[in-house]
Amino acid sequence: MAREVTLRVPGLYPHQQLLDSAPQPFKLARWGRRTGKTVWIFRAAVMGHGPLGRDGEPIHKGLRHGKDVVWVGRSKDQARTIWNNEVRPRFEATGVANINDTLFTATMPGFGRLIVKSQDRDSIANVRGMGDTIGGIVGDEVAHWDDAEGAWLDVLLPVLTDNLGWFAGVSTTEPGSWFNRQCAAIMSGDRPANTWFHTHATARDNPRISPVAFERLLAEYPEGDPRAAKEVFAELTVGGAGHALHIRESDVITKPLGPDIRKRNVTFFGSVDWGFAHPFSFGLYMVEGDGLVTRVDGVQKVGRNPIEQVCDVLELLMRYNLTFKDLDYTVAGGDVFADKGRALGMKGTTISEQWGKQGWYVRRGDTRRVAGLSNIRTYLHDRLFKIATTQNGLWFLRQLQDRVLDERHHEDARKDDARSDGTGGDDGYDEGKIALLSRARIPAAADDPKLGADPLMEIAHRAMTGDVSEPEWNNDGTPCYIPPETYEEV
Repeated sequence: MAREVTLRVPGLYPHQQLLDSAPQPFKLARWGRRTGKTVWIFRAAVMGHGPLGRDGEPIHKGLRHGKDVVWVGRSKDQARTIWNNEVRPRFEATGVANINDTLFTATMPGFGRLIVKSQDRDSIANVRGMGDTIGGIVGDEVAHWDDAEGAWLDVLLPVLTDNLGWFAGVSTTEPGSWFNRQCAAIMSGDRPANTWFHTHATARDNPRISPVAFERLLAEYPEGDPRAAKEVFAELTVGGAGHALHIRESDVITKPLGPDIRKRNVTFFGSVDWGFAHPFSFGLYMVEGDGLVTRVDGVQKVGRNPIEQVCDVLELLMRYNLTFKDLDYTVAGGDVFADKGRALGMKGTTISEQWGKQGWYVRRGDTRRVAGLSNIRTYLHDRLFKIATTQNGLWFLRQLQDRVLDERHHEDARKDDARSDGTGGDDGYDEGKIALLSRARIPAAADDPKLGADPLMEIAHRAMTGDVSEPEWNNDGTPCYIPPETYEEV
């Protein structure tokens, strides 16, 4: 009679589930202290992770699927602690495990091996040649490795190539580290979205840590102590000379909001920075009674025509049970109103008019650059601006953190255009700048925009209709305005 064997595997909290369910093969979890890093690592190593495949099992296989998994610690001492506290006791309790205290390996009948290594060069070099059996590798406290980039490119990535293996790096942060740079690159969209995943959490996200205990932990650090930024909040330390904005993540981030936000007594509005050859960026914002503005979520895509952009924005709104009618207003830059084209005498259906035909009406936003930067700084100083940590929210946060001052005009942020593949640029920053200027906190920004009245108000007594199902575009991504003969007045 077969003997039933139990290997105890912990459950997951919501922030751990977010990491666990991501489909990408390479994942980075930027988690502060007491967020359950080792709990998730052990579970992922045993059970696998990711969405279920056709076989009904997670697409990223673990020990129970016969794959070996390597758990890499930051030092030999940490590797020994991992082995003695996390791995050995759990396997030993089964009564059937094969445990090697010299090589730090553990397995069970029908299972792959869990191999504990240190990131020290001599230890991690032994991983070479194991590619035919390794299903995944977990890096523990990667930000504190001596040469994480070298370990990744020279050893870990080549080993994973044999079996299309997975990698997960779970760590607090360290300024200048490879881990920090990779997290920042993923947030900025500079790494393939179908390959790399990034998530962020603190002890506040751990239900086992009470708010009182968290505040007691935080109180032990002097105010502004960089150790709290790294260890407690796992912040990507950004700022200093040359940066336009100095943002402490712990001051601005808030948990993602659910689909029930429509029930709140708040005001919703939108902001959009239009683009075609470079990304368009839309943000959904929420204003509470005390003046607190929260960026709930957003969408950012490249190469989308006006009708597709309407669909993208509506899809985002529907995630929160909202429609265009729930938005108090949406502000946009002057390009959607064809300012440049009309200044040259061109006529035709503008971007804003094409959006309006689909039920999305936008009004002209204040696009002044110096006032916009000053206004964002005021919101940050007053702690009246929050960013929900959705994937798009993290991208938006990174857009703000990446802005540097203009070398020729130090009161303004430098204008950065997106690369040809749509990455980089400052489209999210411009979207946020226009959004906050619509509810300005500095007197100078409250003046009427210099571009004048809203063109939509000028055509209130007539409607222009035309076939815009296949809009034409110039090579530089600007709209090719439809000539007058293609539309009729009704």
